[in-house]
Amino acid sequence: MLPEVFLLAVKGLIVLLVAEGLKALSSLLGRDLSGWSAWFASVLGTIIVFALNTIFAELPQEWQTLVLAILALLEANGLYRITRALRR
Repeated sequence: MLPEVFLLAVKGLIVLLVAEGLKALSSLLGRDLSGWSAWFASVLGTIIVFALNTIFAELPQEWQTLVLAILALLEANGLYRITRALRR
């Protein structure tokens, strides 16, 4: 299974993209779609996280180790950038 931090980041990105996309669509149509954005974001986030976990489970053990190592490096890089930005 993929790390929980990674899955939460993916869900957060999906929610952000869906909310902004529906906001733009709402302004184009002239209708309020705010009620649909939460529903659509949660459904889409669940589907993508399920697909990522399914794909990850099908990888051989060696590849799973490699993927987890890459995700750990990306997470460490993100934490470094956050702490560097907070120091300024």
